[in-house]
Amino acid sequence: RTEIRDIISSKCRENPDKMAELKKQGGGHRSKAWRKRLFVLKGVYMLYYKNEKQSSPQGIIVLDGASVENSSKGQNYFQIVTPARAYQIQAKNEQDKNEWMETIQTAIDSYVCDENKSSQSFVASITLPTLSFGD
Repeated sequence: RTEIRDIISSKCRENPDKMAELKKQGGGHRSKAWRKRLFVLKGVYMLYYKNEKQSSPQGIIVLDGASVENSSKGQNYFQIVTPARAYQIQAKNEQDKNEWMETIQTAIDSYVCDENKSSQSFVASITLPTLSFGD
């Protein structure tokens, strides 16, 4: 499990779509505290680290099937809702929040678009045999 995280981490950190420090609320099994995390977005993966020196991420948010929306927590807050969990995020200011939400939404949309394209081209490439039933 750690090896897969490290591989994803190294690929995402090479040329991220977006990277910045944000605050994330704990998941609740240990703490609901807000902690600063370095977030790295690359494609459909959003990784977070305790700091820039950490090589293996604390967690990975997979944006497949996710949505990004404003949070009721306040003006600079948003949430990423996945099939598994809702992640509460706090940006430094409203502009950062809006930029992150837009970039995340673009990642979600492009993933859905790519997924649809690949399945459509797969279906289009299938050649069905012609059946003859006589006259």
